[in-house]
Amino acid sequence: MKNLSLLFIGCVCILNAEAFELVRGGRAAAEIALPAEPVSSVKFAAKELQKHLKLITGTELPFTVENASRRLPNRIHLGYGAAPESKKPFAWRVKAGERDLYLHGNDVEISRGNLADPERTFVGWYVASQGTLMAVYDFLDRELGVRWFRPTDRGIYAPKRETLRIGTIDRQGEPKLDKANFSQAGVSSGKLWNDRKIGERFSLDCRLWQLRHRMVDRYWFHSGHAFSTYWNRFGKAHPEFFARLHDGTRRPLAGDRDGRYITMCVSSPGLLKNIVAEYRRGYGPQGKHKAENFISVCENDTPGMCTCDGCRAWDMPEFDPRGSAYWEKKLVLDRFNRFSGFGVDEGGSYSYAKTSLSDRYARFWLEVYKELKKINPNITIMGYAYLNTVLPPRHVKLNPHILVSYVGTPFFPLTEAKMAKSRAEWDGWMKTGCTMEFRPNTTWSGGVYPLQYGERLGAEYRRILQDSRTRRVHFDSLRGEFANQGLMWYILARLTYRSDLTVKEICDEYFNCFGNAGAALRVYFDYWRGISDAVTEKEVKAWEQELGYNFMVWNNTDMCVRIFRPEHFAEGAKLLDKAAKAAVTPEEKEAVAFFRLGLEHARLTWIAGEAHLKRVLHGTPANQADFEKKRAVLLEFRKAHERSGISNMGVTTSKETSGYRSSRPRKK
Repeated sequence: MKNLSLLFIGCVCILNAEAFELVRGGRAAAEIALPAEPVSSVKFAAKELQKHLKLITGTELPFTVENASRRLPNRIHLGYGAAPESKKPFAWRVKAGERDLYLHGNDVEISRGNLADPERTFVGWYVASQGTLMAVYDFLDRELGVRWFRPTDRGIYAPKRETLRIGTIDRQGEPKLDKANFSQAGVSSGKLWNDRKIGERFSLDCRLWQLRHRMVDRYWFHSGHAFSTYWNRFGKAHPEFFARLHDGTRRPLAGDRDGRYITMCVSSPGLLKNIVAEYRRGYGPQGKHKAENFISVCENDTPGMCTCDGCRAWDMPEFDPRGSAYWEKKLVLDRFNRFSGFGVDEGGSYSYAKTSLSDRYARFWLEVYKELKKINPNITIMGYAYLNTVLPPRHVKLNPHILVSYVGTPFFPLTEAKMAKSRAEWDGWMKTGCTMEFRPNTTWSGGVYPLQYGERLGAEYRRILQDSRTRRVHFDSLRGEFANQGLMWYILARLTYRSDLTVKEICDEYFNCFGNAGAALRVYFDYWRGISDAVTEKEVKAWEQELGYNFMVWNNTDMCVRIFRPEHFAEGAKLLDKAAKAAVTPEEKEAVAFFRLGLEHARLTWIAGEAHLKRVLHGTPANQADFEKKRAVLLEFRKAHERSGISNMGVTTSKETSGYRSSRPRKK
């Protein structure tokens, strides 16, 4: 087999340059045949294939069934006839001869009770094998040059031609990654929008966009924070499961009413026995998801805190509490300030190497593995490299059955120094012998603004994808800012399937999608990248000190108010004017209008954000009133343009509101 990309592996044989004809001179030369009783994803794959071929040629190929007589000389066999050799989930095959094209993969049905609504059914297809759909997308990508630069059908680039022929092909593939996913707000998040149905549509469009980029989950299990329900379930009966704080208590932090952020006593024999007992019943620590061959024992969303003798005995000999507010000064902060006592950046690197707990947690993962492999020799244990476990352990070696989810990729600005530190951490974990998941929080940076760091992040992502021990990718999160950060999302999605391409080649693809306006839009994005690249860590620290509180992960609007200025938005508008003049086709003009609407959204967000900072720094009634007025203008704009697809309006507004509540105006 020849390695075609990091996500999909397969083999290609091209025997002659011209074999199978789909459309000739604007008239159909082939028909699309389906099995007599196709699964829902094959029906959807047929519609996707027909739609894209019509976008390319202007011709709609007819449907038929596999046992019907031919009405046209050539036939596309969809979902049958040339099964892939691999029986693994999502494996597929593309095979073309002179009269027949086979697009076939391993398919399963996921929701027989909901087949009347395939657009809702496909929400779950990324976690159940839909190989034929993958074959269709691979064919459209590699043979026909189709690109999906943003969600919805308006985000499809389909090179036009009246005659469509392809050479003889026999290519097979299957996902190399076990998981590739952008975490996104689900259909239920529609309630965050003014119009719930629009929010639901946006969520579905984003999920389909990920499917088109072949971002799927071959082996689903409940990953992530594993013990967030433990306090409610076991707190009274088994307090020994939980971290002992410096005051000797085992309890949630102040402000954590349901114990979601409590950390565990990982050396507790009782905790280990409970994990094993729940696994025997078929469940992971959350108590509601089947574990099968995978189980997450990832710590809750808080730095490790247990001070008991058992946990301390698992720490590295070099452990040195000096300089740590928690370990030396024994400062136990509340839920809202739980990170600052450790000097950690949520989602980024850990600055205090001498209080790293990675050796402790690595030993915990190995203890869990030792017990569970007695039940299931194929078990894989997942743990987080996050917060004060982000550094690799110094004295513990792991094995491929330990899956480490690395959350240390830094937030903006992605300076070379920060990226070098992150690379060293990732490589250090690799040297322990474990397998890895790439799990950055980085993409929360920028909010709705045209903050451009996608090329830097993409270069690191591509490097990570080159290692065969990278088993999973999970970005948190897909912000949905396709107007102002669409280039970044395209880079990341495209690399996931085509890591053989360079970041530059992918950028070229993106701007090529806009035809005559592409060159001017490249200048537009380069303008914002120049502003973004000029931001230094020193400036960010100064802004934090000025404001008197750390910027929230989920809302760095405050930082962006300092980065961007009114004159930047004015210059951006001029650059879009040039792109508008260059645009010729309706599609090119629509694309420029899309970016222009995104720019206006960012400008209005900046105006409201600046007013917010004024009321924080100088909490006068006049500043409060000014903020409320400008915020109202912004919200009205969002309500008026919810259907535009420029932004996940519901999530953006929700996160901003949460950030505004946490940064109360200073009293005079």
